[in-house]
Amino acid sequence: MTRSTKVPEHKLRQQGCPTNSGASGSRLVGASPKGEWSPSTPWPFSIEDGTPLAWWRLLPPDLLRGSEHLVRNTLNEIAVLRGGDEFCAALRGDAASAIGVALAAMPIEDIELRVDIAMSTLLSTALEPNASSALVMAQIIGLTNLDHPFGAALASSWLDFGRHHSADLQKFVEAEVVLRTAFRQRHDDDARHPGGVDPGVEAFGQ
Repeated sequence: MTRSTKVPEHKLRQQGCPTNSGASGSRLVGASPKGEWSPSTPWPFSIEDGTPLAWWRLLPPDLLRGSEHLVRNTLNEIAVLRGGDEFCAALRGDAASAIGVALAAMPIEDIELRVDIAMSTLLSTALEPNASSALVMAQIIGLTNLDHPFGAALASSWLDFGRHHSADLQKFVEAEVVLRTAFRQRHDDDARHPGGVDPGVEAFGQ
């Protein structure tokens, strides 16, 4: 990841969080200086902490309500060379295409501009709201190492958002159970290989 796309270190220091990029929340979940989760801690980032293309990896949906147009306006100004028809359709706001280009970016190892654009198209459709896009948001965030220690709670916030807006709650919950299991497995694997564990794994529940 380039220096310009990282979460400002002063924000991490204010929250008492590690600033290494290998470590990976909403007003509902935060972290104490020891990295322990506290439901009373405010979300550590705001829309001022990054451009609209970075919000997908910084902010939960409740903090983005009312700012959807800023994401859409940013995407409307982007022209992607060699992006193909699906990428262009995603930029125009087609949810199925946004899901496709976001999933095509996995596994995300380096968060470059193209990844930010792909994930921002997904973010835009998820906020419409679209439960399928929200589910994929949770999936990708939960399986990606971000440059801050709030990835687990951020993914969980998108699961909550998608569940709330799902037209088929049973199917959504079934998919959610699968994802939460995958998230826990990933973090268990990280715990066995020090350096990549996310201290917010509790946010995924049992």
